[in-house]
Amino acid sequence: MLKYVNHLGETIDFDGKNFFTNSYVMRDYAWNYDNDFNKIKNFNVAGINSKTLAVSMYASSQAKAFELFNSVFEIFEKDVLAQTPGKFFLGDYYYSGYVSSSSKKEFISAKNLLNLEFTVISDTNTWIRESPYSFSKNQEISGHGYVYGYPYKYASLAVKNFLNEALVESNFKLIIYGPTLNPGIYIGGHLYSVDTPVESGEYLEIDSIQKIVDLVQVDGTRSSAINFRNRDSYIFQKIPAGNVAASWNNDFGFDITLYDERSEPKWT
Repeated sequence: MLKYVNHLGETIDFDGKNFFTNSYVMRDYAWNYDNDFNKIKNFNVAGINSKTLAVSMYASSQAKAFELFNSVFEIFEKDVLAQTPGKFFLGDYYYSGYVSSSSKKEFISAKNLLNLEFTVISDTNTWIRESPYSFSKNQEISGHGYVYGYPYKYASLAVKNFLNEALVESNFKLIIYGPTLNPGIYIGGHLYSVDTPVESGEYLEIDSIQKIVDLVQVDGTRSSAINFRNRDSYIFQKIPAGNVAASWNNDFGFDITLYDERSEPKWT
């Protein structure tokens, strides 16, 4: 079932009760590509993608129909005015974008039925499934000394494995909870570390899509900590696909969310 959720959490369910649509068109995709002398050099999804979603909206009375039409307009319009994308959901995947236009095709007032087409635009052009994993502090120690050949200041590390089910390496969001000092984590053999204190109730957020390293205080105030990142080990390195080991000094907890990005969501 197709569902839309705007940035305020307001929802439209295309479930066949008040809304009828062919959600298959949301699965359409096309890769861009660059070529040189008739040879394909690369593929990309850069630029603005547009999809046309045909929808029929119905209510049991004309008054309820008008209420429904107004509600749908407002849910979409709030995202456009705020310049903050909403999300279309299919199964476990979502597609971020805006409804930029609405073209009315037919209004049958006697049956309280409106047929129209929405234009959906996106500058990310990907379907994303989020897979969260949590790691608590004081895990049982599984190893001693340096791991993966990377010298670091920890004499012993906790090790915990998790599975990245994406087709290729994934973008991620990493949340490190205080209190801790200069936290560092090996994930898939790569070191993610920031030389800054994180107090109790605070957390450090690293997002490889937004390219941010933020320290978030207890009251929600954010400040950039990107200048304190370890410059010898790329902080936004994607997480490899498959079975992945996470290793850290065991005195703090953290969460990691993997972003499985696809041109088309899985059929379920």
